[in-house]
Amino acid sequence: MYTLTIAALDQFDNQHDFERMAADILNALDYMEVVLIAPRGGSDGGRDITFTTASGGKGLACVTLRKDIDAKFKEDFSKRQAGEYEKYVLFCTAHLTAQQKQKFDKYCVNNLKAELVVYDIEALRSLLDTKMTKTKERYLHSIIGFENKPSTEIFHEKLKSERIKRKWKEEDLAKRFGNVTPQDVYKWEKGEAEPCSADMEWICKIFEKTPQEMGMVLVWDEFMGAVWRSQFIMDVEELEDMFEAEDEEYHF
Repeated sequence: MYTLTIAALDQFDNQHDFERMAADILNALDYMEVVLIAPRGGSDGGRDITFTTASGGKGLACVTLRKDIDAKFKEDFSKRQAGEYEKYVLFCTAHLTAQQKQKFDKYCVNNLKAELVVYDIEALRSLLDTKMTKTKERYLHSIIGFENKPSTEIFHEKLKSERIKRKWKEEDLAKRFGNVTPQDVYKWEKGEAEPCSADMEWICKIFEKTPQEMGMVLVWDEFMGAVWRSQFIMDVEELEDMFEAEDEEYHF
């Protein structure tokens, strides 16, 4: 599924920050003596990050934003010698196939006598969305734009107008989800309920609109990370929080 984290990783274009994020991930995974070789640029000889494994062995992380991952793997790993490192970690934002992972793993085992761990874009998404939400916020915050920008048109109004433009009934729109009822659509358009983040993204695909064009705003959720919300629902919840705060302030 195409998520906001995947979208942000796809847009990541700062190699040095990507290396810093990879180093933070290695530290969070309890690797020791994690060292960025050239954090400010310069030649690193195909060695981006060195670390020490739990068994005390030497490890090397190769970090790349390049999409021609086969060529990049050959460039970096052909420089290594058998027994030089006990473990290799590959960080990339490419979508690796099972065949590519098997080929890379086989090369490391047979030619370098070492273990290989691959964190491609899907593996990174899983880490950042579950165990490492703070790391995601630190490095992906500016890419996605987590600030709450005001919407020029409220989501539920935009949803209804786009549906009517296509001469669809609530039932017609609901059928395009599979797990949504006409009553759900009715409540969305009335502002009485809000689609989940996944349904928000699917709505954009259905109407071929950006989230901003659909009147959505991107907010940071403590447990879910970055999620698209409707401005209307967010404002209602903010009001509820305000009233609860006032109740607590005057409670004796």
